[in-house]
Amino acid sequence: MMAKDDLVYVIPAGQYGKEGVLALLEQHPEIKFVSLVGIDLAGNDTDEKIPISVFFDEYDKFFNATAFQTDGSSVVLPGIATLSNARVDIKADPSVDWFVDYNDGNIDSETGKPVGTLRIPSFLRHATGFIDSRSILRNTCDYVGDQILALVKKYGIKGTSINPDDIEKIVFTTATELEFWVKTPSQDVATRLLSASQKMQEQYWQRTHGVVRTALEQTVERLEKYGLEPEMGHKEVGGVKAQIDYVEMPSGNKNLMHLIADGANGAKGQDGHAPQSGGRHTLIQAHHRRRGKQPNKEELYGMGDTTDVGAHPHANGGKRVGVGNGCR
Repeated sequence: MMAKDDLVYVIPAGQYGKEGVLALLEQHPEIKFVSLVGIDLAGNDTDEKIPISVFFDEYDKFFNATAFQTDGSSVVLPGIATLSNARVDIKADPSVDWFVDYNDGNIDSETGKPVGTLRIPSFLRHATGFIDSRSILRNTCDYVGDQILALVKKYGIKGTSINPDDIEKIVFTTATELEFWVKTPSQDVATRLLSASQKMQEQYWQRTHGVVRTALEQTVERLEKYGLEPEMGHKEVGGVKAQIDYVEMPSGNKNLMHLIADGANGAKGQDGHAPQSGGRHTLIQAHHRRRGKQPNKEELYGMGDTTDVGAHPHANGGKRVGVGNGCR
């Protein structure tokens, strides 16, 4: 369990059995809802507000896909879920970390803490089988890993002294640059000033100030609370240098800044069709949405990410063997 400020943020995979999970939730009555997070083929994630009492009463049904279902009109599954065969069951995944999402705008009257929703990454099961993005990612990694392992066993790994017979499996890792753009609450900036600053490369990896600095620092802190292992946060580009005569420029553009939070991930399919990126997006969107409601705060204008994927042979003793470069 990862808990800070008396709040639970993560329930790690494999750390608790059924009784342990339910006992933990009993100790945290501020966690009032459960959400089964399935990712459809367009990258959209399902979200529900299931009362925690239902989770207690029907725990086992959540993991055998008999607790809840939807239909093909609610998710993007083109050519799969049709009018004559539309049922889609949602199956919770016990093999990955679960996250607790807190609503700071809804304070529990009994505990004085924000109301939490336990978000459980899940699979979408149709009559034809599992058809969600996480399932496809999992199956793809298994297939590609088996194919690479077969090639390693047959041809070896050039440039290394590794005995191919010692290679047990291929493990996939990712590292993500999570990018987001914010508008500062200051005055708009003339296009010519933004263009000049960009061409002179004045803003790359520069210090942030004021509310943008606060937003960047809080973003990294929040990712850490959820165990998403951020390595750094930095400003990529955007804005102009501070000036004493920085006053109204009515015909200007929004003063946007491009910020990045870098992080490394391990297991495949943790939180979405790209590992953990879906969870990162949700966390940062919620954080900036909350800050944006306050006066003189930055606004979140857009998000994206770049994910580097690596395939690493693991020897029988569990040692990771690094060979070659990842792909972007």
